[in-house]
Parts: sequence; C-alpha cells; structure tokens
Amino acid sequence: MAEKKRGDGIALDDVMLAMDVADTLRHNQQLVERELDADARDEALREKVKHIYASQGIEVSDAVIAEAVQSLRDQRFAYTPPPPGLTTRLWHLYIDRGKWGKRIGAVFAALLAAWGIHWGVVEAPKQRALSREIQQMEAGFAADREQVRRLRERAARLHQRLQEVPQAPDTLRDTADSLRQQATTALQESDRLLTSAAGLEPEGALTSDGFADRKPVVEKRIAEQKTLLTQAEEQLTQATANIDLLEGLPEIPKTLDNLRTEVNDIAREPAARAAAETLHRDGIAALKEKNAAKAQAAIASLRKLLATLRQTYTLQVVSRPGEKSGVWRYPDINRSARNYYLIVEAIGPDGKVLEMPVRSEEDGSLKRVRKWGLRVDRRDYERMARDKQDDGIIQHRQVGAKKRGYLKPEYQVATTGATITEW
Repeated sequence: MAEKKRGDGIALDDVMLAMDVADTLRHNQQLVERELDADARDEALREKVKHIYASQGIEVSDAVIAEAVQSLRDQRFAYTPPPPGLTTRLWHLYIDRGKWGKRIGAVFAALLAAWGIHWGVVEAPKQRALSREIQQMEAGFAADREQVRRLRERAARLHQRLQEVPQAPDTLRDTADSLRQQATTALQESDRLLTSAAGLEPEGALTSDGFADRKPVVEKRIAEQKTLLTQAEEQLTQATANIDLLEGLPEIPKTLDNLRTEVNDIAREPAARAAAETLHRDGIAALKEKNAAKAQAAIASLRKLLATLRQTYTLQVVSRPGEKSGVWRYPDINRSARNYYLIVEAIGPDGKVLEMPVRSEEDGSLKRVRKWGLRVDRRDYERMARDKQDDGIIQHRQVGAKKRGYLKPEYQVATTGATITEW
C-alpha cells in the first residue's frame, strides 16, 4: 500500500509516531520541564528520545522528534477540559449515575418501606375505623328515617281518631273542646317536629373524602334529629292521652257514680264511705274545671279503694328456714330504747302470698313487697321468739286478718300499724 503523506511531507506513520513521542514527553513531565525549556539542549533531548525508543526497538527520525516537540509546545495533542457550567455538571452526573443511582434507589426503597409500615400500622386501621364510623352513622340515619315514617303513620291514625270522636253532651262540651284543642295542638307540634327531623338528613351518602371535616356537622345533625324525634313522640303520647280522655269523657260522670255506689254497698266502716264520697266529689269538680285527667285520676283512686275493700287475707309471721321472723332497731332519736318488728306476709284465700303496697316509717317510701316488718310491743315480740325457739317453728303465726268491706286488717297483737320494708 502506498505510504500516505501529510501536507508538509511527513508520512502518516511518522505523524502517529510523533503523537506517541509527544505523549511520552507529556508523561515524563520532569524530562519536559528540564530539557524542553532549554533551547540549547535540543540535541541532547533528541538523543534521549531516540534512546528511549531505541530501547524498544523503534527508530525515530529527527524530523519526527522535532514534530513531536513542536506539537507538545503548541498543546496540539493536549486535552482541554470543557468549561464548568450546568451542562458539564449534568454530564458528570450522568457519567457517575452508577454511584448516586444506587444511593437514591436505597433511599427510595427505605422511604417506600417506611410508608408501607406507616400505612399498615397507622393509616389502614384509621381507615377501617373511619369506615365503621361512617357505616354506624348511615345506619343511625336509616333508623331515624324509619322512626320518622312510623311516627307519621301514628300521627295520621291519631288525626283520624280525633275526627271520629263524637260530640260530647252539653254538660261536658267545654271540657271536650279543651281536650280536642289540646290534642290538635299536640298533633300539629308533632308534625312540625317530624318535618324538621326529616330535613336533617345528610346531603348525599357519607364518604371518607373530607369526612373528618364534616364529622362535627354530621354528629350535630344526628343529635338534633334524635332530640326532635323524642319530642315528637312525646307530643304524640300527649295527643293519645287527650284523645283517650275525649273518647271516654261521656262515661266519666256515670263511672264516678257507679264506683261510689259500689264502695258504699261493700263498705263496713264509715271511713271507706267518706273516702269514696271525697273522690267522687273531686272527679265531678275536675270535669267542671275542664280537667279530664284529674277526673280520670279520681276514677282510678275509686277503683283502688274498691279493690282494697274487696280484698281478704290473713297476716302471718314468716316462719321458714333461713329467714328472719323478727328484728329490732334503735330509734334514731333514742339509742336507749328499741323498736321491735315481726316479719309478716299476707296470705290470700287460695294460700298464696300476696304482694302489698307498704310504706316504711323509716324513710316514708312506698313499695310493693311480699313481706314486711310490723312494729309490735316487746311482749309479743318475745312471745314469738320463744315459740320459734322451741322447735324452730312458730305454732301460732297469725297476727291479724283483713276482712271484706274493711280498709285495714284487724290485728291480734299490740301494734301501732307502723311498718318497715328493709332490715
């Protein structure tokens, strides 16, 4: 192949060799600094270069050495780094991506793991709790909607009942008008309350998006809705009571008369007849005052009085294993004295223990009980105690009897009739 030439007559191989010589001189910086800066020693420099290449079996001509020296001086084969700047910095980052990429990847993986742990430990349970809370609120609103529906149906039935109540007799017209107005007012108020309660329904479905901000408002609506529903139900209860009274109003005078007559027929003591007369008078007066509820209360008291007069039973001291037959107490105002009580029960004609209303002399409370303490004197108390100590059984247990037509039992022991319900 023909040898290629440069424009100055030096062969291409010589150019390559000159480049190598320049590179050798550049890597032997001390040699360059010592020899290249002294023009008088050019010959010695050429000899040293020849010696270096001759030791490698390469023959270098003076022209090649001169070309290499000149190229080195001209910085023709020197590397000039690019000027610093954003582009250079980005290229350096790209070249070093293997180093910083791993570090960023490790940091990203650590952050991802931390986020996963945080989600599993904190956020996921919080989301589940939030979902449960939303479901509970939705269920609460659904239950309230159902209650609104039921109360509206109840109100509609009461409206119908009120329209169907016949006119009362002229003597009871004012009382009837008052009851009708009270029932109408209660029904109107109930309708208003139910409309307000229905208007508190949440707008759209409850969702977790922004629920934390909406929660106080939703909870307030729920509380207000329940309050309105409670008030509406109270109004309906009041309307029901007024309509009941209105429907039964014509029968109240007749019922008062009949009950008074029954009491007088069965009573065997003046106190019972006097009580019946008082209750009858109170009921009639209540009607004149347009207070049907008070009149009904008088009827209830007359019925209770009649039931008491009809009742018969015997009073017997409790005598069962493991149960007390008597107790004693210190009076609060006198620690030097004692009050003695026999524990008694009322036995009906069928032999069953009756539940009786008993008022305690210690705190004035009235309770329905199956046994109570009857205050007796010390002599009767000790007599019962001796009777029980003989064989554990009280032979003569009866201490009184309630006869038909009487309000109270007739006692066979000395007693004031005072009682206690706890011991």
